[in-house]
Amino acid sequence: MGKIKIYTDEDVALAISKALRLRGFESYTTTDQSRSKNSDEEQLEYATSIEAVLLTHSDFIEFF
Repeated sequence: MGKIKIYTDEDVALAISKALRLRGFESYTTTDQSRSKNSDEEQLEYATSIEAVLLTHSDFIEFF
């Protein structure tokens, strides 16, 4: 089994992503991926495309 991938949006402090990396997780941020201006739906689609879970602190619209 591979490492768990976590994609954090701009509502999550960059320090959290750094801490996750230090603990062995693959962690990506909207800043790392130049996606800070994307919508919630686009963030979720991107996280899905890289097979990562999306970590956010914002209210999230249900898309289903």
